[in-house]
Amino acid sequence: MTDITPQLLLITQTYKAPLKSAYQERFQPSEISASDSHFMNEAGKLHFSLVETHKMLNSLFKLTKQNTLFNNQSSRIHQLSEQIEDSIKVSQIKLEEVRGVQIGGECAEIIKEILQQRLLSLIKDFQKLLQTRTKLLKDNKLKQKEISSVNEVELSRRDTPSFLEVNNVQEQIDDLSELQARADSVEQVEKQMAEVSQMVQRLALIVHEQQLMVERIDQNTDQALLNLEKGKQEIEKYHQNVTSNRNLGIKVFMIFVIFFVFYVIFLV
Repeated sequence: MTDITPQLLLITQTYKAPLKSAYQERFQPSEISASDSHFMNEAGKLHFSLVETHKMLNSLFKLTKQNTLFNNQSSRIHQLSEQIEDSIKVSQIKLEEVRGVQIGGECAEIIKEILQQRLLSLIKDFQKLLQTRTKLLKDNKLKQKEISSVNEVELSRRDTPSFLEVNNVQEQIDDLSELQARADSVEQVEKQMAEVSQMVQRLALIVHEQQLMVERIDQNTDQALLNLEKGKQEIEKYHQNVTSNRNLGIKVFMIFVIFFVFYVIFLV
């Protein structure tokens, strides 16, 4: 996931300092309004939260790759996964608040779109990581079963268990406990995957609603342009009628002048 902090800062600077006409510079205050300030503050908090969540996601990715049968970090991975999930839920709430701020301007819409896409990308990355972790847990579970089955076969071949064999039995018990813990981890990860899938569906629904809104705006814009073109044609027709009436008036006036001159010269 690429860092879009410079883009957000550039958009923020552009939004805070828009181009102003002479009328705006004279009659509008130089400071931004309270709604603008609230929007930028909430958008900044959400962006910072997404950056921190992305850092935790990178840490979780490294721990997942390092987690093996002999280097078990399941507790830390589980804790970090819950933190990321909670952070994503909070970010979703903040995104709803940012989207709910009624503020005009193209820059504000761009910021909302960037934050929404960044959150959606973060959720998808988290979902992929959970899928990878589930696969690794299942692979480790199969390896543990193979090791346990081999030990059981070796013990069954011997009549009297030795001290080492007793220790092997204890190790097998520990392995079974670890296996149960990993099974619980798999169940927890699958539960998190289901919740993340719901998050993705919710954001996808929001994106779909926005697309429908954009399509309606485009349709309204096309209709407005069509009405504008029809209005322009009507104005041109009216102008032609006015021009024709004016020409007709001039012709009538010229005929009247000619008759008047003829009357003065020849009849009077």
